[in-house]
Amino acid sequence: MRARKENKNKKQRLISIACFLIVPLFFTILYSMMFMSYEDIFQKNMSANSSLTETWEYVYNYIPRIGEFYQRTAVRYMTITPSFGLDIFFRLMDVFFSTTLIYACTYFVLGRRPTIKTKDTIIYLLFFVTLLLSKTGENFTYRFSYVNNYILATLISIAFLLPFRLNIKNAKIYHCVAFAIIGFLFGISTEVMPIAFLIIATIYAIIKIKKTKTSIIDFIKQYRLQFIEVAGLLAGLAFFYLGAGLGTRTNGGYAEAYNYIGLGMLFHNPALFIYRYISHFWYNIRYIALSIPLICFIIFDLIKRQKANKSSLTHKTLFWVITIAIFNFLFICASSLIAVHDDIYPRLLMPVLLGDIAIVLLYANLIISKKEIATKLLRISSVVLLILCLGMTADMVLGFAYYHHSIGNDISKIQINGGETPDIELITTDVTMKSSPIFRFKQLTPFNWDLPKFLK
Repeated sequence: MRARKENKNKKQRLISIACFLIVPLFFTILYSMMFMSYEDIFQKNMSANSSLTETWEYVYNYIPRIGEFYQRTAVRYMTITPSFGLDIFFRLMDVFFSTTLIYACTYFVLGRRPTIKTKDTIIYLLFFVTLLLSKTGENFTYRFSYVNNYILATLISIAFLLPFRLNIKNAKIYHCVAFAIIGFLFGISTEVMPIAFLIIATIYAIIKIKKTKTSIIDFIKQYRLQFIEVAGLLAGLAFFYLGAGLGTRTNGGYAEAYNYIGLGMLFHNPALFIYRYISHFWYNIRYIALSIPLICFIIFDLIKRQKANKSSLTHKTLFWVITIAIFNFLFICASSLIAVHDDIYPRLLMPVLLGDIAIVLLYANLIISKKEIATKLLRISSVVLLILCLGMTADMVLGFAYYHHSIGNDISKIQINGGETPDIELITTDVTMKSSPIFRFKQLTPFNWDLPKFLK
């Protein structure tokens, strides 16, 4: 009996290891097969005759986000088709960003480092499957500029939040230095997330100080690492807004394309502002509207559980579920100054979509931790998820391999020239990638030069 149990545990351990390995395997194959998209090539061509310093200067005066700096750097050294050299390095960096994001999200939900346990692998693979098969999947597969910009920014954001999630109170000097840098990078990650975080953190700090009757100095000492992160964040925000980040979004092509409404309208035409703002708000929640009643149910159930049985895990889960829900609301409110059309929806609102997933998985983690789900069912679930991920990998390989075969002879016709658009011979075949057969994975074509005016 004991030998049989040990054998079963060994098999489950091997399954768990396979679950953790399938994610980097998927991304390694994906990014080793992807071509540059037309936007990647456009950016590479645009800076072909500029030095790296000149490129960074352009980005700072365009939109100084960390993803933009990294993307414009990466595409200088990447090649349109996979090749040996620096191209491999930057493709592997994309593997690292995407895999580490899944791992960091799992770390955040569990509130500790993931281990080779069935529960941990289930949370890990649920993040992977949900992110890849939902609207956010476009950020991973469509083009390198999405991975280098939005996946990187989201990864930095989760890394920034981990000391708050883990409630770290003691940190060594190198931790402080590292997270000060992460705080700075978070400050230049996106336009909305750092501001929403500061609002929530300020309210929390005021309530905590008043409730515990702690002096501000003692409170800062208690959460030294977190305050160092915030100091880095404020420095990042100063760097960001001294550049052209805000002006790029509120003036010119972007403002026109997404129907931007400035706050100044609230004072000279409040009725029109309120009408357009509400219209934007309802338009922007169209893909997440169904998650609202689900999140409300989770919050009410957690409150009920906490009243019935005061548990530390339930209390922490409830706190983070409510905090993330407030963050999502603030993010949607800020984003509703524009109408988020379908082409930017998965990018701009990725933090909200990820927040919704985190709320559901925080709740699932509580249910599993309280052993309300049978161990046998969990083990079956991990196997089912692993099989699903293997199917996703095979489907992705099939779709991208077919695209390689379809346009392999045409891709060499694109020549970088340092002008407004690269030289390209006449293409007579259909160069748009057909989605993979089952899970609809695809990338954007390298040939479509009908770019929006504000990207030129």
